[in-house]
Amino acid sequence: MSAKCTKYDNLSDVLEYGNISDQAAISICNEIIRESISETDHSVLEAMFHAVFTGVVNRKIAKELHTESIISNLESYSEAISDYVITILACTGKLEYESIIKQLGEKYPSLDAGEALQELKNDKRK
Repeated sequence: MSAKCTKYDNLSDVLEYGNISDQAAISICNEIIRESISETDHSVLEAMFHAVFTGVVNRKIAKELHTESIISNLESYSEAISDYVITILACTGKLEYESIIKQLGEKYPSLDAGEALQELKNDKRK
């Protein structure tokens, strides 16, 4: 495992178990998203999105993330990364992401886009 992967695995642990504020978690996740734009190594990208996913699921912070950067790079994401992306987008509650989640589900049929769409609708009500 590369040092970069280890860095993001450690950040994932901090986001799940660390005694940090939600604001600190938002900052960490937004920084990871920013860094992901220039990353080309698939395993590093997967570790990055796993960390953001962990923050979103454990901290309920998706509505505060800079998801526009994720959207602008969708074509470069593998199936594994797209699996994280659909959950991150769903947890924002932003209904404009419905078509993107559907597109990723069509591109990668093994993803559970239906569950992500249900999550999107549930988070919209919150």
